[in-house]
Amino acid sequence: PPKMVPYWLVSLGIMTTRRERRRSGGLGMVKGSDAPSGRIARTLEIGYNTSTTQTKGSMMAKPQTAEQVARRCLVLMAVIAAGHKKPRAKIRAWLRQEGLTKELTPQEKRLFASTNVSLRQQVWATWRVEALAPLLWSIGALPRMTKPKAMADPRKLLKPLYEPTEKFVQEARLRSKRDLDRASTEIFETHWAVRDAQINDKKIPGRVDPGIVQERHHALNWLLNDAGEQWDDVSTDT
Repeated sequence: PPKMVPYWLVSLGIMTTRRERRRSGGLGMVKGSDAPSGRIARTLEIGYNTSTTQTKGSMMAKPQTAEQVARRCLVLMAVIAAGHKKPRAKIRAWLRQEGLTKELTPQEKRLFASTNVSLRQQVWATWRVEALAPLLWSIGALPRMTKPKAMADPRKLLKPLYEPTEKFVQEARLRSKRDLDRASTEIFETHWAVRDAQINDKKIPGRVDPGIVQERHHALNWLLNDAGEQWDDVSTDT
């Protein structure tokens, strides 16, 4: 796969505050400890492999629609390609042709408006492939999520780039709310374990990649939309 710029060049911003709101099936706690339950170990060792069904939403949280997720995936493909130094003029033309320009966030607009892409922008843009993967999984465009250890190959995930997008959007179907909640809880617990290890100078459990965990957490928080945050402003507090 194309060489990725190290994620540590982007500020991860270690968070120590716990989320006040927990989704259904939230953290189980070890008695007498502030650590999440033994589900962390299972989270670090499994991927997501569940059936694809249309969600009907929830009274407590209204996830993004399948169309919204599909269109966000397409924009992320453009961002990732730009980070890998693909011709931005060609990417912008495709975005305009497919009616995706309005989907760009302020940060993404700055990427495409920049005369020269900075190293920080390159790092941020290329690492978005790890946010793209769980979103593709969520609409059935990726059969399963692997463990958060090995980086995704962008060449396998950017196939719709430059192609007509109508079919891609129309065929998107969100997985069940239960599946999405499960994936969200797993990545939350994994991220908690990563940050706990970083703060306390311990070995990161499960040999997971903190950058992959961060991006997956960002994507799934946006998808479930618990806090109603825009893509650029999504929180990944643990």
